[in-house]
Amino acid sequence: MSLTPNAVFLRKTHIGILAPAIPLLIATACVSSPYTALLFIPLSSSAILASILLYRNKQGYKTYAMTQLLGDVVLAFTYLGLMIPIWAGSYRPWWVIEQVPIVKLESYTCALALISMTIHSWFSLTPIIYYLLRTISRSLSSRVQRARECPKCRAREDEEARGLLGHTEHASPSMQAASTSMMRDGARYMLVDTDASPRTSEDIRRTLGEGEA
Repeated sequence: MSLTPNAVFLRKTHIGILAPAIPLLIATACVSSPYTALLFIPLSSSAILASILLYRNKQGYKTYAMTQLLGDVVLAFTYLGLMIPIWAGSYRPWWVIEQVPIVKLESYTCALALISMTIHSWFSLTPIIYYLLRTISRSLSSRVQRARECPKCRAREDEEARGLLGHTEHASPSMQAASTSMMRDGARYMLVDTDASPRTSEDIRRTLGEGEA
């Protein structure tokens, strides 16, 4: 399965944002906040995964949809799990950001990485959330439709279903008898075949005699 145009655009955009984001994160980790070092794990992993998928797609190799989905979902949850400690450790009030230049630099350098993680998580988790919501809505609608039916209608449907099952079970011996009759008719037809050997005809007569007895 090749990548869809939306998937190709998403991964190219992701790599384009990561290109300036990673050097800025290096500068931020060296200058001020050690929390930004956690961002290297998902950012580098996502950049490697996106590059591999784009290369395979360009070369015409097939990529399993489950592999793409698994990689995107794992990275998305990694993003969301690392955003919380990063934001908690790097949070500063607005007046501190305005007064301390190094904190302002930290905020600006983390912005691209946070934007990249937010975009990737959104596009990765949206199809899953949509599928779950659609499944739940279909299940609820079927239950509501079933509940709106009158009790007599439901009882009639249940009786028809039981009657159909009983009719099928009752018809099974008849079907077996019909198949046996067809086999005997075929055997009788073979008796009048002039090309049949005497031995074969004798075997068939003996078989019919035993069946009729």
